[in-house]
Amino acid sequence: MAGLLYGASYAPVLQAQTAAATTSGGTLEEIVVTATRRAQTVQEIPFNISAVSGAALEKSNIIDSVDALRTMAGVAMYDRGYRNAGVTNGIIIRGMNVDAGTNNDVPLAAPPTVATYIDNTALFGNFVLKDIERIEVLRGPQGTLYGSGSLAGNVRYIMKKPDISALSAKASLSYGQTDGSDGHNLNPDLLVNIPLGTTAAFRANIGQVKNDGIVDYPNLYVLDSKGDPVVTGGDIVNALPVYRSAKDVDSVDLKYGRASLLLKPNATFNAQLHDWLHGDALRESGGNGHDRGSYAKSMRFVIAGAERVKDVAHYVRSLSGLVHDSIRAARGKGDFDKTCVACHGAQGKGNPAMGAPDLTDKVWLHGSSEEAIIQTISAGRVDQMPAHKDKLTPAQIHILAAYVYSLSRGGALTTHAK
Repeated sequence: MAGLLYGASYAPVLQAQTAAATTSGGTLEEIVVTATRRAQTVQEIPFNISAVSGAALEKSNIIDSVDALRTMAGVAMYDRGYRNAGVTNGIIIRGMNVDAGTNNDVPLAAPPTVATYIDNTALFGNFVLKDIERIEVLRGPQGTLYGSGSLAGNVRYIMKKPDISALSAKASLSYGQTDGSDGHNLNPDLLVNIPLGTTAAFRANIGQVKNDGIVDYPNLYVLDSKGDPVVTGGDIVNALPVYRSAKDVDSVDLKYGRASLLLKPNATFNAQLHDWLHGDALRESGGNGHDRGSYAKSMRFVIAGAERVKDVAHYVRSLSGLVHDSIRAARGKGDFDKTCVACHGAQGKGNPAMGAPDLTDKVWLHGSSEEAIIQTISAGRVDQMPAHKDKLTPAQIHILAAYVYSLSRGGALTTHAK
């Protein structure tokens, strides 16, 4: 996730502060929030709100929204892991959300019921919670202040602003191990704040989350140079695939960073410019190649016999208007309706959430011939994006990754491979 946020404000006080009030029983800490565009304590706001400070998150070693939101009553979030691209809002307040958690990271057509803001910008992202001032959760409905997308409520991530008064820097390194993993977990983090005279300041935070996986795959297809599964012997229909095993495959290698420039020429005006970087597997895939997640399971043990497989192949060709044997297609429809509809649907339109392609269009990654379709049915497919780091510059890879990311946000329709 890479983006540019900017904002300007004209008000005496916009930044939240933490005040300590001494009582007879000791020290009571109050978190001042700005959910209503006014600086108020949680006790003063006339609706249901919860807030957790960045200091409390750091003390508890919480760096992701899943764990942070679970500390508040009535609030939860689907845990899809660090490798999730973060394009789907999985936050649930009082049990309300349109996301059932079954679509993985495929964005839904319906807007979420929980609105999210980073500072004052409406934006959702699965980013690392570092150098954060606080998180505010307003239980809904909050349509008066935040619009129709906040039926269940609103979550605001308030980031720390550059400090004009003092030069500061901080470096940290977290280390750990996870049960079931043979590797290690590392989280180096660097923070620097630099005043630029008396009216401006610069603040930057960079780091990395590097965790070894815990999931072992006992049966993975061995692929040839073209990305097709290797089979024993030369008979694709009746041969057995060749498998390999892999350990700790769900590893995480996440790089993040945020740079912020604050301009404050007087006591009533300030403007702030942000530049964010949240690098996940999407950027790596552009340079080094990556498994695309498009997977077609072998149907050889379900559709037994070369003739039945050929019948289904002719029926598949008929769905997109290709030349086919109508008698074979009629016979193949029976096997298609019993097995293939689970992924491709009764009309063969596919299911993007499962990576199942539309069989009725004219796009055929692995070929539309009878032989190519028979091989797909018999041996399955595991697609792999080829490496492009020798063909594209780092800047071009970055731009391409941003464009592909925009497609998952609903900017265009995507076509899945078949």
